[in-house]
Formats: sequence, C-alpha cells, structure tokens
Amino acid sequence: DIDLPIGCGQHLTAPSVIAWMVWALEVQKRGRVLEIGTGSGYQTSVLSKLCRHVYTIEREAALLTSAQTRFTEQGLQNIITRLGNGARGWILLRLQRREDGTIHTQHLMSVRFAALTEH
Repeated sequence: DIDLPIGCGQHLTAPSVIAWMVWALEVQKRGRVLEIGTGSGYQTSVLSKLCRHVYTIEREAALLTSAQTRFTEQGLQNIITRLGNGARGWILLRLQRREDGTIHTQHLMSVRFAALTEH
C-alpha cells in the first residue's frame, strides 16, 4: 500500500489513500465527479463504478492515452477525458451545471488556490 511511479514524473497514489478520498467525496450513483489528475486511471475507474459520470483532466498526454486505453478495455463508458491543465477546472461543467464533487489528485503545488475553494 504505497505510491507507485507511473511515468512522466507522476505516481499512483496508494490504494488506501484513494479509498479514503473516494469515501470522503460521498459519491452519489447519479452524481458527476470532476477528477483533476487522471494519472493511470485507477481512481477514475473506481469512481466510474460509483457515479453517473466522471470528467477527468490529465496534463500528460502519454498518461491520458494509456488511461483511455484501459477505460476502453474495461468497457467503461461513463468517463469523459480531457488533456489539459486541471488547475482551471472544466469550463463545460461550469456552463452547464456544477459537478457534484471534485477530487484533486494532481500535485497540489500546481493547483491554484481558487480551484480548491470554488465550492
């Protein structure tokens, strides 16, 4: 139960920490979650089983491509991905309706304070 390197200078957060973050989010079956930092897609896959839609942003193209392949292989169809800087959130969600929860998994030093305090 440790963090593991996944390439591009990133790491997979320890499974126990992921479980705690998902639990603390109190995901609802019909909810929408914004995940900032797709990484390997492990946490995204977990969230996709618990809520209606997961919107996930990753800044590293290689990691996002690998994660998208995993989602396809697993038959996960409720995950919407985007390549970009998650510090700005996801404008489409802001224009339509707010997400029900946001989970930040990217390195917190790169997240702007406003992104953490929007809710």
